[in-house]
Amino acid sequence: MSVTYRVNFENAHKHLYNVTLEIPAHQQRTLHLSLPAWIPGSYMIRDFAKSIINLKANIVDTPLDITLIDKQHWSINTNGNACTVSYQVYAFDSSVRTAYLDQNRAFFNGTSLFIAVDEFTHELQQVELIAPTFTKQWKVATGLQRNTATPVYSFGTYYSDNYAELIDCPVEIGNFTALTFTVADTPHYIILNGKHYADTERVIKDVAKLCQHHIDLFEKETDGKPPFNEYWFLTNILPSGFGGLEHKNSTALLCSTFDFPNKNKPDELADGYKTFLSLVSHEYFHTWNVCRIKPEEFVPYTLDNESYTKQLWAYEGITSYYDDFSLFRTGIISFEDYLTLKSKTISRVNRGNGQLKQNLIESSFYTWTKFYQQGADAANNIVSYYTKQVAQWLAADKNS
Repeated sequence: MSVTYRVNFENAHKHLYNVTLEIPAHQQRTLHLSLPAWIPGSYMIRDFAKSIINLKANIVDTPLDITLIDKQHWSINTNGNACTVSYQVYAFDSSVRTAYLDQNRAFFNGTSLFIAVDEFTHELQQVELIAPTFTKQWKVATGLQRNTATPVYSFGTYYSDNYAELIDCPVEIGNFTALTFTVADTPHYIILNGKHYADTERVIKDVAKLCQHHIDLFEKETDGKPPFNEYWFLTNILPSGFGGLEHKNSTALLCSTFDFPNKNKPDELADGYKTFLSLVSHEYFHTWNVCRIKPEEFVPYTLDNESYTKQLWAYEGITSYYDDFSLFRTGIISFEDYLTLKSKTISRVNRGNGQLKQNLIESSFYTWTKFYQQGADAANNIVSYYTKQVAQWLAADKNS
């Protein structure tokens, strides 16, 4: 059995996704619905259910009562019959963590869009992306598995083996630039959605070097074969912006229009481009470190409330150490450039008194409130588990 989500974009001018959820006949009298409160990789309760509008359920044309359990849980009594759940999602957040929709671009994480049927979370999940009528220019990019009748970049039917996989595959839609390359016999896609002036050949060359480096680092025992069939860099380009969120076979990235190399200046390696490549390196490294090598507390993720761990310093700190280091190892930047980047990291740590008051374990454990929801006193009382771990390793290298 499988559930099917249908996503309609016709209310893009209102920033509203129209979603219908088709649930087949089943043996349970009552079904339980839920939506995650946070998204893996971003450790803060975001209450995605607050963006759900007009939630309804029907058996054919007969309305069903929806019982409200709490802010993100509902139940419906279906007597085992097939039914349809319909709702809208308000989407106007251009970050990598939630969802966005207007007549120029669509983006969403499943944690924002797909209400789970708890009794079906281990079953096949189908997604039908319905092409909008207001444009013929949009294409689709996602790590979701494609139906055999759905070519790459096309609207149509996608699927995942279970709900956990469904919400781990963000979707980027628009009139984007699509770059492709192959590393370790595996296709990789770089999606650039937004205005840019990039030297795309150089972007492909540099990103491919980083991907090969990370695969060589982690997959020595598997003949260099990565743990995915394809990989997607879903990049949203704004006049200014920065961010990334890791997933098992993709990453959502946010960067600036001016973070790319200029084909008219082939010898120039601008700071913005170094930052972009470091971000790419960081999120691709996460393919292994935290997406597959993760704390016991995250197996499986508990997404309806906080899931505490004392080990984020290892998953984010070690990744942060290797992101810039990989740029040096692949020859993209010089050793002098690498030292310059790391000196800035050390300076960020040393500028605040928080490093003297909070250790890495505490920084990891309290990330839900102290790091992701920083108060005015943050610089004096907390430290980032990203940067402090890097600073400590660099100090150890210096003293060894």
